[in-house]
Amino acid sequence: MIVDFWWPEFNLAGEFDGKGKYLRDEMLAGRTTAEVLLAEKDRENRIRALGPTMVRWDWDIARSLPLLDARLRAAGLR
Repeated sequence: MIVDFWWPEFNLAGEFDGKGKYLRDEMLAGRTTAEVLLAEKDRENRIRALGPTMVRWDWDIARSLPLLDARLRAAGLR
């Protein structure tokens, strides 16, 4: 399974998501927002079942190095 970021030494998977994939018609590809959210949740559950810790962040966190640092450290990245 492919994730946005993978730190094997920490068994940590990182996912960076904007809100566009849940709101923009061209990214929804004919699905409802609810269908996209449920598919994403199912995908994350499949990844978690493989063992890694999951951490997610969006643009609000990514734009701030202190917030991103805090989010990643709280998930176990050193």
